[in-house]
Amino acid sequence: MAATGTVMKVSGPLVVAENMSGTKMYEVVRVGKDRLVGEIIRLEGDTASIQVYEDTSGLTVGDPLVKTGLPLSLELGPGILDGIYDGIQRPLERIQQLAQSVFVPRGVDVPNLDREKQWDYTPENNIKVGDLVTGGDVVGVVRENGLFKRHMIMVPPGVKGRVTKVMPAGKYTVQTAVVEVEESGKAMKVELFQRWPVREARPVVEKLQGKEALLTCERVIDALFPVTLGGTAAVPGAFGCGKTVISQALSKYSNADCVVYVGCGERGNEMAEVLTDFPELTTMIDGKEEPIMQRTTLVANTSNMPVAAREASIYTGVTTAEYFRDMGYNVAMMADSTSRWAEALREISGRLAEMPADAGYPAYLGARLASFYERSGRVQCLGNPPREGSITIVGAVSPPGGDFTDPVTSATLSIVQVFWGLDKKLAQRKHFPAVNWNISFSKYIRILEPYFEKYDAEYSMLQQKMKEILQKEDDLQEIVQLVGKDSLSEDQKCTLEVAKIIREDFLQQNGFTDYDFMCPLAKTIGMMKVIVGFHEAAQKMMAEYSGEHKVGWNTIAVAMKDMIKKITDMKFEMPRQSEEHYKRTFVALHDEVLAAFRTLAEVLATRRCFVFAPAPAPPQTAPAGFRLAQQVSHTVVLRLDAELQAFSVLRLGHAGAILQQYWHFQCWMVLHRLLSVVMSVLTTCLTFVWQRGQAGAVWRLPELTGAIQPHLAWHPDAACLASVSPAGHVAVHSLVGESTEHLHVQGDGAWPVAAVAWQPCDLSSLAVAGPLGLCFWRRKGSWQRIWSLQGEAFASSALAWSPDGRALAAAGPLGVVHILGPHSALIGEQVVPSQFTRLQRWCSGGLAKCLAWSPDGALLAVLHLQEDTEPSVRLWSTRSWEVAAVVGLGAPRPSGSELGVSLAWMSSELLLATASLHLVEVAVRGGTASNVGAARLGEDTSGFWAAGSEPGVRVVSLPGQEARRVLEVSVCPRSAQRLAVRLEGCREVLVYERPTCGLAGWSHRELSPCGILAAEGAAPATLAFAAHAVQRSGSEGSLLAVYWCLDNGQHEVRTYPMHFIPAQVLQTSTAANALF
Repeated sequence: MAATGTVMKVSGPLVVAENMSGTKMYEVVRVGKDRLVGEIIRLEGDTASIQVYEDTSGLTVGDPLVKTGLPLSLELGPGILDGIYDGIQRPLERIQQLAQSVFVPRGVDVPNLDREKQWDYTPENNIKVGDLVTGGDVVGVVRENGLFKRHMIMVPPGVKGRVTKVMPAGKYTVQTAVVEVEESGKAMKVELFQRWPVREARPVVEKLQGKEALLTCERVIDALFPVTLGGTAAVPGAFGCGKTVISQALSKYSNADCVVYVGCGERGNEMAEVLTDFPELTTMIDGKEEPIMQRTTLVANTSNMPVAAREASIYTGVTTAEYFRDMGYNVAMMADSTSRWAEALREISGRLAEMPADAGYPAYLGARLASFYERSGRVQCLGNPPREGSITIVGAVSPPGGDFTDPVTSATLSIVQVFWGLDKKLAQRKHFPAVNWNISFSKYIRILEPYFEKYDAEYSMLQQKMKEILQKEDDLQEIVQLVGKDSLSEDQKCTLEVAKIIREDFLQQNGFTDYDFMCPLAKTIGMMKVIVGFHEAAQKMMAEYSGEHKVGWNTIAVAMKDMIKKITDMKFEMPRQSEEHYKRTFVALHDEVLAAFRTLAEVLATRRCFVFAPAPAPPQTAPAGFRLAQQVSHTVVLRLDAELQAFSVLRLGHAGAILQQYWHFQCWMVLHRLLSVVMSVLTTCLTFVWQRGQAGAVWRLPELTGAIQPHLAWHPDAACLASVSPAGHVAVHSLVGESTEHLHVQGDGAWPVAAVAWQPCDLSSLAVAGPLGLCFWRRKGSWQRIWSLQGEAFASSALAWSPDGRALAAAGPLGVVHILGPHSALIGEQVVPSQFTRLQRWCSGGLAKCLAWSPDGALLAVLHLQEDTEPSVRLWSTRSWEVAAVVGLGAPRPSGSELGVSLAWMSSELLLATASLHLVEVAVRGGTASNVGAARLGEDTSGFWAAGSEPGVRVVSLPGQEARRVLEVSVCPRSAQRLAVRLEGCREVLVYERPTCGLAGWSHRELSPCGILAAEGAAPATLAFAAHAVQRSGSEGSLLAVYWCLDNGQHEVRTYPMHFIPAQVLQTSTAANALF
């Protein structure tokens, strides 16, 4: 094409040319001898103003211009995805290969799409010769990559007519005409790609209202400020607030089908980071991992590229997004940042000598922004088959100094429907994402209510409650800063603390951790439900217990310390779990929160009690197997059990009694004398009525002998109980059907079993260990062995699943402990041992006797025994698999002695029963091995709990049992203050309670006996508490299973319902007199 004009003026990226008659606005021209790409932006008579998209250095007056006659257009077809382009869609990767330079050469002319690569093309919709087609009709499909399998080949808009030629399936380049159309004698070719001008929106049938949410996997956005598929959102924020990180997170983890990421005027290292990170991120498609880069296209116009190209890059990105939208896909477009685009407009406007508006920006800034954002939306696409697509535009805005009154920010806020305002102060406090919940908003909440209610019917209520709590906190902060926190009411203190949990453990999200880099919607809603449920239960309790029996926030905070810890640890749930797993986990935690408040209400109900002082009586003796507890001001405390069946003596003395009751006596003076007589009779008796639990279920086992220590393992929901006999046989007892199934674990020969463990996340799976290895069983109608790991290397005597069921710890000889995982290999239909990975192995010699995971899964406790060496407990961090603490347990193990030992976590503390004269406790605060102190009963331990104290043990004696060795202890999960103990030479199981006043209370209190379990002609061999009780009569409690070895050689497994009513034990007569 002949030259049509000459350069008459050069001003930076702006070139003024003459002899330009016949040209039109936004036409592309080639400027100078290097044929630089330019676009006409103003026409005045015979002159034209041209913005050049390349460096204009070296241009001189008189240089020629070549007219192309075409607007600035994109080539849209296979090959766009998984590529990076500059602002005018020049492929940077191919340019680098040709130029062998990190800089883009001036005037380089490379086809936007690869002309040589062949694509697998398949015709669709039965297109044949003679059919009528119109713009938007799908004629075939190209498989672009493993993640984007259906790249639709469409008839370009504006093309219609009768099909005259159809190419069969095969491999073609993008220039191949797969369909030819004829209209009014004019033939038109439909190639694999099409051209479209960037400044013109692609046509659609109609725009539709959004109905589904763009799930970003960011809790603060999905929970409080959601955006629809087809919506518009702005992310303004100062430097360092995390705009780019949010944009990249949306690109990585959103539920969009494809992503267009436009880096407009930002730093080059940010685009380099995208190119580095995206190929490493994968998603599972048809059982194969595919990089998410295969669904992404990048438009990079960094700050060191020509300013004029920034203005075109935004339109390049949105035109590319429209192309994929027309295929029926949901597209997410990230523009980072629109402020740099507006600055390009300002520079070109200034060089055109246009009248500036606010801050020097052109007066048409708002109109340009509106024309850009209005190209978003959910639409009905042109052509057949009928389909719907959407474009969601998220524009980052960079106001100078974080000033939201900046013209670009103000104009953007008047257009977009969602505003995620980033706060510099939150960023300085390292709170990310730094979205300020007080200034952000979303106008799509009502539209999206039906969508979110499909996940959870209470979503709208949870969202509103959470916003109210945060808003109240903002209002109360002003009061706190003026007059202090003590001036607040109890419900306001509760609101402040719950708001702190929301801020620090819900809204805050660490994108660089394996547990919080993304958060699925099911996990987000589950966390919302637990937090709001806790707040409402606390507020309700404080409202009910007001006036004389007032309950403050401090009372709730102390009583619910462990529950609050569980709530704050919800974020540690791994993100790649199923939706059913999250629902099950968080519903269980929500129910546990409500149950904890009901238990606290029962404790608070004991405040309604009166004290009766009967006539003195002679001192009494304790029941067999118990001794008189320490004399406490000569008082006797009695307590009524849950079903009013018997009295339990908690403390005995020389005279006096305190009776705690659950009803309020109106005429206590009349009852005083009656109860005085009753108490006098009781205190003169030599024997007392003790609560002896009646067995709820009994399973009689065949006569079995062997050297294996019997073992019990409860099903996670307490529906079944697995037992291991001395001969190493496994039986599964059903509490619902009252039946017993036997597992035939022998295989090719005898396979003695030493331990079993139910998998928490798969309630029909059972791990079995023994001297010959490990095996895994699952119930599929009947019990079937799925896999086994045989050999001495996998010989195991103890098993323990992590709380989330992701890892299995197995203790073997020579102190070896294997950690096997991941759990996904355990719950699939096709499971083979080769899918297991050994995460860690360590060896210390001796015997790894017991294993116990902390409730939060952060620590694994391993009890090591070795002859002539001090027994020790090693606390391993499950994140780094390093020893967090080693706690010695006193004297070395005597040579040849048989030591029965067990481990049990009691909330955040670890209890051990050792074959010595004591019950030994290792205190581990908050699930970590820090701040561990040591003291003996009766000493003041307040000084031992200061930060930096040395790890150690505290020894607590069992009243009346100083001469017996402790063989086993089992902790009641529902009431962590109760524990059952099996002693050497004792034919009964003793149940004790520990103080409820916290760790420091050990210096003043000891374990109190509260029950005895016995079987006629039998001795206990092992025992285990269930996590939950099977509810039959509506009463709440827990189940204790005991394996009894009968004197006649037979064996029985019995379960006992344990009904616990928390008791408040008064210790001094001064306190008793105060109640009068």
